[in-house]
Amino acid sequence: MRFVTTIPPLHAILRSCTKLPATPESAAELSKEEEREVLRAVMTALYTTTPKDVITESLRTHAENLRRQQDAPLSSEDVVFLRLVADFPSDVGCWMVYVLNLVHLNPGEGLFLRDSEPHAYLSGDGVEIMATSDNVVRAGLTPKYMDVQTLITMLTYNSGGLAEAFRPAQEFCEKDHAVVQRYRPTPDFPDFSLYRVALRQTVDADSPARATLTLPTFGIGIVLTGGVLVNDRVAVRGDDLLVTPQVVVELQDASLEALLFIASTNDL
Repeated sequence: MRFVTTIPPLHAILRSCTKLPATPESAAELSKEEEREVLRAVMTALYTTTPKDVITESLRTHAENLRRQQDAPLSSEDVVFLRLVADFPSDVGCWMVYVLNLVHLNPGEGLFLRDSEPHAYLSGDGVEIMATSDNVVRAGLTPKYMDVQTLITMLTYNSGGLAEAFRPAQEFCEKDHAVVQRYRPTPDFPDFSLYRVALRQTVDADSPARATLTLPTFGIGIVLTGGVLVNDRVAVRGDDLLVTPQVVVELQDASLEALLFIASTNDL
C-alpha cells in the first residue's frame, strides 16, 4: 500500500477514495479489516475509472516520470512497471505491480494461492498446479475480456501477504544424488500436491541415482530435464506419464542430471 499515496498519477485516480490513507505511515497503522476495505476501494476505483483514456494517460505519465528520474534508483516495482506498460500501454493491470506483492522465487520455492486471490506470472519458468475450477476471471495484462463486476465482487482483499502464501518444500529424501521435495496446500484443499524429484549422477556408475516415493494416489509426471526410468519406463525431457502410488525414479546412464515433477492429490 505504500505506493498508493506516493505515485502522483496513481493517487490522482484514487483521490475519490475516502478510505485511502493520507501517508504511508498511516497506511501501516491500519487494522486487517481496514486494509481490506482500502484494497476494495482501490480496486473499485481503478477498474471502474472512465473514460479509459484516463488510465492510458496515467500510465504514460508515470512511465515518463520514471524514465526522467535521476535523483534515486528505480525500485524493483518501477522496473517491472516499465516493462509491462511497454507491452500493455492502456491496461489497468499495469498498476497492480504497486498493489500486489512483487515476489522473486528461487528454484525449489513455491507459493500457495487460494481461490479469488489475484496473481500474475511475469517472467521465468514455473510449474503451476490448480484445484478443480470452471472459471477464470481476468484482471488485466491481456487483450481478453475482463468481467469487472465479478472481479470486484469475488476478490478476498486479503492483506495477509507472503507469510500465508509462501510454502517451503518438505524435503523427505535428501542425499548426495537425489532430492525429493513435496509442496502441499493446507489440508482443506485435498485436490493436489506436487513432488519435485532432482537426480544427479553418482560417482559409482553401477549405482545410478535413485529416489523412491509413495504418493497418496496415482499421479501425473513430467520430465523437465535429462532422462529417467520411472517404474522401469524410460522418460526423457518433455515426456509426461501416469505413475502408480509407489514410484521408483532412476537416472538414466546417459544423463548427468534430471528433474521430474509429479502431481498427485493431497493426503486423503
